[in-house]
Amino acid sequence: MPVLLEITHRVRPITASTWARYVEFYGEKAVPRMTRHGFDLLAAFKRSGGIAGEDILLVRFDDWGQAERSIKDLFRDQSGAADSAKMLAGITVIESAKLVRVVRQATEDRFDRALAEPPAQPRRFVQAVLEVAPGGQRDAFPLLGDWAAAVAGAGIVQPILAYETTMGPANELTDIWAAPAGAEAVLERPADPGETILPQLRRAAPEERLYHLDPLPYSPLR
Repeated sequence: MPVLLEITHRVRPITASTWARYVEFYGEKAVPRMTRHGFDLLAAFKRSGGIAGEDILLVRFDDWGQAERSIKDLFRDQSGAADSAKMLAGITVIESAKLVRVVRQATEDRFDRALAEPPAQPRRFVQAVLEVAPGGQRDAFPLLGDWAAAVAGAGIVQPILAYETTMGPANELTDIWAAPAGAEAVLERPADPGETILPQLRRAAPEERLYHLDPLPYSPLR
């Protein structure tokens, strides 16, 4: 069964030049090393709307055994360490990771279609992180599926992926949307086709955080 990791990096100091150096390092050094050791990079975004200077990566493994082996091999790999240290001189990178599982209402087929059908220009995405009430998963998952079908059918946004945290913050449900009309398309509006669904979803998942996601140059999903 595929295993997904959501990895975030907080880059300091918060300056444009620092961010540019970090992106150059990650594209030239980190991504090739990860790929060499079996990390299947699905997406990489610059995240805005919360803490400044953050990215978010989604990585897939065939199963947990492969994930363990790949992570161990990556940490043992010291090739290019001197060049990497030089590129990151004066930059602090704080990494955190969550083990996540795709929810049954949001199959990976949807994500694979988004990878296989790239648009003429990079898309913008939105990440919604819902805090599910204790015991609310049973209601939240099918409601999220209904909501995704409603807004996708109306052409408002395109649902890409939805997953729950299995190791990390408890009771967290994340969904990622392609927003061709801009991030505001995800906001609740009286005319939305999911109007009757949202009140039920809010009872199951009363808190939500929204972030803008812009694909980085090395992101397969763009």
